[in-house]
Amino acid sequence: LAMAVTLAACVPSGRRRVLAYGAVLQRLAVPGLFFLLSVFYVPVTRMVLNVWLPRVEVCPPGTRLPAYAVSLNSVAQGTALSAGNVDCEPCEFTSKASYDVPWEVELVTEGQCRAEFCPGSETGVSAEDVRLNYRLLILPFFGPASLMTILSFVVAVPLLSLLITRDHTQALQAIGIPDGAREALRREGKLEAVAWAYRTTVSQNPAQGIYAAVKFRFRYIRVAFAAHQFLCCAVTSYMVRVPAAAGGVLATLQLAATLALALFRPFMDPSTNWLATALSFAMALNALVVPMAERGSFAGTPIPAFLAVWCFINFSLPVLAFAGLRILSAQHRAALERDTDAVEAGMDQEEVAQLDKSHRHVDETLKAKTHARVLAVVQAIFAAGFVAIALLVLAQFQQIEESDVVAATPDDFGARLANTYPACEVESLVTKSEFVGYDGWEDFTAHCCCSDRENEQSHGPNFEGRATELWTCRNGFFKERDRAAEGDDRSIRAFCAPVFKAGFSLPKYDREAMHFVVTNADGDKFDTGW
Repeated sequence: LAMAVTLAACVPSGRRRVLAYGAVLQRLAVPGLFFLLSVFYVPVTRMVLNVWLPRVEVCPPGTRLPAYAVSLNSVAQGTALSAGNVDCEPCEFTSKASYDVPWEVELVTEGQCRAEFCPGSETGVSAEDVRLNYRLLILPFFGPASLMTILSFVVAVPLLSLLITRDHTQALQAIGIPDGAREALRREGKLEAVAWAYRTTVSQNPAQGIYAAVKFRFRYIRVAFAAHQFLCCAVTSYMVRVPAAAGGVLATLQLAATLALALFRPFMDPSTNWLATALSFAMALNALVVPMAERGSFAGTPIPAFLAVWCFINFSLPVLAFAGLRILSAQHRAALERDTDAVEAGMDQEEVAQLDKSHRHVDETLKAKTHARVLAVVQAIFAAGFVAIALLVLAQFQQIEESDVVAATPDDFGARLANTYPACEVESLVTKSEFVGYDGWEDFTAHCCCSDRENEQSHGPNFEGRATELWTCRNGFFKERDRAAEGDDRSIRAFCAPVFKAGFSLPKYDREAMHFVVTNADGDKFDTGW
């Protein structure tokens, strides 16, 4: 694209076209930015407010919160929980009583394991994700990242609108109204409305769309809209567990907005006023549906009739209000255009030329100020975004550090350690990863109980069982063992079995492979599948 623009600028006709396209893009840049900011304002606000939602997860005896291995690969981590359990899951351990274990085992039956590891618990977690401990991760990391986003986006966007509107109002006052037209408009009580319409009409600044559609006294209406959206987001976020009360509060907020729009009619065009009023009224009725449904107000109402009324309120009423009043307000718009055209009616050619020069000077001043304001806010958004991302990365490291779940040991784990640690330390580190602090397989199985990583409650009736073992140990750690590669026969060791099948040895560290291996009667070594 850059090469094409450069080549086109080499010839006069191409250069003129590039400048013309550049002017169009420059004119659309600020309105496009505000459109994107308005689209993302509500979802971003909801997201940063939801970060602060706590939840005390109480698991009764015999159940526990799901424990998952934490990885820097957040995409894979999200996939692991995409269909996973976010509530307490049953403790379904495999009994060792049916196996002939030649070494002493302290936890044998399923009941012993359940009593040991699932006595019941209360954990403070994020309401959005039970993997996030509220005290260890939300308060020190996710919380400050949320505050950065609130200051740089949720507050900065309406503040940017306020500052641009204030700058433009001050600059537009320099566009004078001839004395004769001023006196005539004052006598008719139209001075404020016509002067504002005239000044915003002659101005060609691309940011005038922020305020040009509203009356002068309501020019900061975008700030009021942002405050209203923030309150609605706060209600839906923090009152989510009491939907009837949340619906009542939302309905009250929307009815207040509907009443304000109907009484003050802040937009220049009457059809826009009525469209905004109808939409606000529809949202108020939508919010009332929840508390009314909980009270049984719709009991016995046919579903087609309810849907018909709902569609009329949400679609037909706003469309009819806008279309009908658009036609009825044509006379109002025509009268306003005549009044604004009459402002320059009594001017001679020299006065009109001088006024045009004043208009261009105002536009250039506003363009420079607007670009400076927008650039400052965009820089703040990006700077805060980078800081927020850094905090989230630190939270990921903290989560890894605090995690008690050790993922399945990769085949090349020892080889990777050998690139950093001396050979004498590699065996110790691999042993620690494989047996989570125990000396070997016998010690590990004596103090740990095995269960399926997935279960029907957490992953639904079509879950993929017997793919990963989760060993829960007395020292507080969990160990995952990947068994999916072995298929159904489990030729080396049965799923969750504490002993190996006949002909296979217990796992021993192989210094050459830098991995624990199992050996069969023929001396073949197996570093996976057990």
